[in-house]
Amino acid sequence: MLAIIKHSGKNIDCIPKSLITSGFSSCYSRLAPDEPAVTITVNFVHPASNRCIHPVADRALTPREGARLQSFDDDFEFFGSRTQITKQIGNAVPPLLGQAIADALAEVL
Repeated sequence: MLAIIKHSGKNIDCIPKSLITSGFSSCYSRLAPDEPAVTITVNFVHPASNRCIHPVADRALTPREGARLQSFDDDFEFFGSRTQITKQIGNAVPPLLGQAIADALAEVL
């Protein structure tokens, strides 16, 4: 996996064909450091998932980094196992999006 991650880039085409057998175009891909992040899913801690390799470091994103991308404050506490926390982050409506929806509804209602 580390060999795959070291070759990762914008899409799966950056990975030598000898290291992988299949995958969607966004598998084993890095986040672009100067672009908005893609949608976070419950699999964001797995390099084979949708563009979830750290932009610079040769590793997957941490749960805290995923939470930041989802717009959670750094002091927000998640509870449970790492798997449960990852699911909470990946399944969440980003707080800033929730606030924008609430504000729009408040104007209409």
